[in-house]
Amino acid sequence: MYKGNNRTAIKSKERIVSTLAELMVERPYSGISIKEICSEAGLSRQTFYNLFDSKDDVLRSYLARAVDAEFAEFAERDSIRLDDLIKSFAGILARNGDFLKCMIRQNLEPLVNEAITRAVSFFALHLVREQEGFDREYGVAFISGGLAQSLLQWIKSDGRLSRNRLDAFLRKALSGGLMEFPA
Repeated sequence: MYKGNNRTAIKSKERIVSTLAELMVERPYSGISIKEICSEAGLSRQTFYNLFDSKDDVLRSYLARAVDAEFAEFAERDSIRLDDLIKSFAGILARNGDFLKCMIRQNLEPLVNEAITRAVSFFALHLVREQEGFDREYGVAFISGGLAQSLLQWIKSDGRLSRNRLDAFLRKALSGGLMEFPA
């Protein structure tokens, strides 16, 4: 996948991403060809393959762009608060919820899960403190997996749980108050 700074390439990349997203609202992902994406975007197949390896890469780009736009302000911070995490995911869901639901309906949940896990890992690296006798990578994996699955469940349930209740659940889960085990 293209990672450079060429403006023309970036604009072409955005056109391809937007075109695929629009086509997916109309038809199943599996029925959309790269040739059709290129034709609708007004670009050549060569341009497509200079920028992406596959249709899945186009969707990864869409999801990464959504996450990066939300998290840009946190990149330079030394620490991030729990409320920052919850607010950011609420923003992503608010702006991209319909498309995420579209992806899940079209059996693209693994790509959504991958993007959520990547985003949560970014936050978990800031939230999980280094402690003696504790492996940080396990903490990051635990938080990433649990939060990714919780957000996927919320998307799949079509927002049956209100945004406020989801926020409260995430706050409770991430602060360690979700479950109690008998002594």
